[in-house]
Amino acid sequence: MAKKKQKLFPSQIRYREKNPVISFRLKKEEKEKLDEIVKDTNTSVSEWVSDFVRGKVEKEDEKLRLLERNMVLEKANGILRTKIKNVIRFKVPCSLCGNDLILEPSDENWKSEIYPTLKKAFEDWHHVDCANES
Repeated sequence: MAKKKQKLFPSQIRYREKNPVISFRLKKEEKEKLDEIVKDTNTSVSEWVSDFVRGKVEKEDEKLRLLERNMVLEKANGILRTKIKNVIRFKVPCSLCGNDLILEPSDENWKSEIYPTLKKAFEDWHHVDCANES
């Protein structure tokens, strides 16, 4: 039994005239590649194809390159943060105002004053394992 043809509203006719259907076939591998490309752009296939036709895809490719560079920079930044955390620092309260005073090897008087004072202050400190061996 044939379907009854549904009458379209004038707005539907105008929409279809302004937005015609386009269809085409791709090989399975090409379709998978297209899906992968579109997935990376967070758009639909129709939006991506439309952007491609309007010449906006190059800008999207540039955004992807910038995102990749940003990921590399974030990774490097994370490595630097880890290294910075491992730098020797001491945080002690100021004897006058009570705010934190941060002492680190980059201070000018580290070798002459700070480190010798810290070494003397902690001369009796030791690892728990070292105490057990004695």
